[in-house]
Parts: sequence; structure tokens; C-alpha cells
Amino acid sequence: MIQINEYLTILPNWKGNYIYRKRWQTSIQSSINGYEKRTALYTWPRRSLSFPIFTGDYSSVALLKRKLYKNLHQIWGVPFWQDGTILTSQAQSGQKTLNVRSTKYRNFEVNAPLIIFSNENNYEICKIDNLTENQIIVKKNLTQTWSTGTSVFPLLQGRLESGQAIDFLSSQISEANFEVKEEFDIEIVRNTGNIVGFPLYLGQPIFNFEPDWGKVTQTFIHPYHYLTFLGKTLSLSHYDETEFGLKMNILAIGKYNIQKCIDFFDAQMGKWGSFWLSSNQSDIKVTQPFISTDYELNIKDIQFPDYFLNKNAGKHILILLPGINYSCAEVVNATNTKLILGSSIGFNCNSNQLQRLIVSFLYYVRFDHDEIEIKYLTDDIAEIDLFFKTIFKEIPEIAS
Repeated sequence: MIQINEYLTILPNWKGNYIYRKRWQTSIQSSINGYEKRTALYTWPRRSLSFPIFTGDYSSVALLKRKLYKNLHQIWGVPFWQDGTILTSQAQSGQKTLNVRSTKYRNFEVNAPLIIFSNENNYEICKIDNLTENQIIVKKNLTQTWSTGTSVFPLLQGRLESGQAIDFLSSQISEANFEVKEEFDIEIVRNTGNIVGFPLYLGQPIFNFEPDWGKVTQTFIHPYHYLTFLGKTLSLSHYDETEFGLKMNILAIGKYNIQKCIDFFDAQMGKWGSFWLSSNQSDIKVTQPFISTDYELNIKDIQFPDYFLNKNAGKHILILLPGINYSCAEVVNATNTKLILGSSIGFNCNSNQLQRLIVSFLYYVRFDHDEIEIKYLTDDIAEIDLFFKTIFKEIPEIAS
């Protein structure tokens, strides 16, 4: 059981960088030809918050200074400011029930603390005994009466860095940046992420968020040794083929989409898990319409047999008609102008729709980072940078 010694109740400055992080830990052993053995070292993700605050008057800066002076080295309770909800009815002193707008897609957890918040000096701390989407039951009776519309936030229990600084803009106005790292509490019933809502291909999920174009980078990975001898040169590589690294930024709008992305990362436990990812690029241009029962795609010549046939990079594709339908398929044979698929396409595409059709390579990947960073622009709009690495040697086999 954790004992919170102090609370940071000054509102964040949303014009700065408000960042929520979840971190896993993965041990990776790699062979010289790219095979990996990955071990998950954490059973739950560590959370942290980083954000600026602005104190615009004497009372706020005095409050901040005395709290830091006495309890900097102690455990702090810090609201998840991005996860607030409000009371939908009055919560009276002596009762345990809080009727709220919603607890979904927020960091409310059983046995974790919450804060009923009016202002930096007027609040009440409770511990959650049970919760549903629209109701929270706390363990002890309320000591105050709270009106409809009062804010309710889940609390992060954590520690600040030693040497916390405050920058003064005048004798009474200041700003500061805080980072709070979670302290483990064995009592909390952890919410773990899942892949609900994501499509599956060969039993594995497809991460299908569209990137923020202009913030997408693809790298090519083919380690090799460069040898020289008396002017002669030679390259030696143990890799069967070039692998890819991908970086993309996701602009997630709405709490559902933000949490969906976080849950997917949690379900993979950072670098540990594996899944499918479309390049999201127009890798293959289809030149003729098709119907759902077709097994062939007529394509623009990109010398597919010479470069991608029987290679893992070109083995699987995603055929997407945005807003209408999609299909995943294995390429089993090809000519320069035709792809032969291992299964029927599954939907129609007429000549008028060809310009909208996107055919991308479908890569088998893992995350290439153990910590996800969510940069909140408001409490329900966020930017998320994601990094991926192909793991072609682990591609699932198609059942015969």
C-alpha cells in the first residue's frame, strides 16, 4: 500500500508539451542473420506524466514552493489531467457513490486513488472500490458535498526528480516543468491493453491507423561487412534480404482513438509482440478493374518478379478501397504486369474507383520502442510517434 504525502493540484499549461508515457521493458538477443529472441521483462507498464505549469499569482507560487520544500522527496499524487470526467449529479457528504459522465478510455482503476477537484486548494481524495462506465463507488464516505459538474480525475502516484526548478518571470509569476514517474502499488487492479477493434490476418492483428503524412519515414536495414584487400573490395552479409524500419506520427482525435492506440501498444508489451503493418504507401498500381472472385491483379510494371517475388517484403499485400473495403492476400506468383494471389480478392473495384485504390506491402513487424509517448494537444487530441521494425523471419504460415 502506498502512502501519498503531497498533491500537485496546480492546473497544467496546455500550451506547453503535456506528455503521457507508458513504458515496457524487452530484452532482445539477435543472431548475426537477424533472428531474434525477445523476452518481456515487465508484467505491467510503468506510467509517467510530463507537463508545464504556470503560476499567475502569489497564492499559487507560494503553494508550490511550500509543497516542494517539505515533500519533494516523498510520493506525490498527480491528476491525470487528460482523463477528467465530471459529476452528473450532486455527491453528498456521507455517501460513497459518484455518478459521472464517463470512466471509459481513462486511467480510473479499482483500488487506485482519484481526486474530486474544484480548485488547487479545494479538493477531496478518495480510493476507488468499484466502477462502471457512469458510476464510481469509493471505499470511504465523502467528507464534503460536491455539486453537479465538479471535475473528477484519476491520480498517478509517483515521484518527482530531485532538484525540481521553478523559473520566475516576475517576483510573483513563475513557470515550471514537472515529470512524475509512477510508484508501484500492488493493490491496484491494472487495466491492460488489448487488440479489440483491430482486424486480423493469419491470426495476427493489423495495426490500421493512418499516419499523419509528412511525418512518415521508411529506412532500409541490411547490415554488411565491408572488406578490402590490396585494393579489392567485398561486401559480406548474413541477412537473407533487406529489412525495413518505419517511423510514423499518428494524430489521434477523441479519447477512443487515443486509448485504442495505447491499448494496442500494451497488448504487444512494447517490443515483445508481433503484428501486421501496411506500408500505407501506394507500392503497387492496379491498372484494371476486378471483381470479388478474382485471384489476379493487373499492375503497372515495377519488375515485381525480379525484386519482390519469393521475398518476404513482397509476400503479403493489403488491397484497400478507402471507406469501402479492404483485403489481405499472399502473392504466390507474378509476372511484370500481373500478381497471382493465394485467395480471392473479396470485393469489387470498378474503373471509376481505380484511382482511389491503394495496394500496399503488408509487413510483419514489432514495435521498435518500449515506451510510447502521447503528446496531448488538448485532453482529447494527441500526437503519437511510433517506430516499427520488420521481423520477416517470424511471418505466420498460411494454413493449407
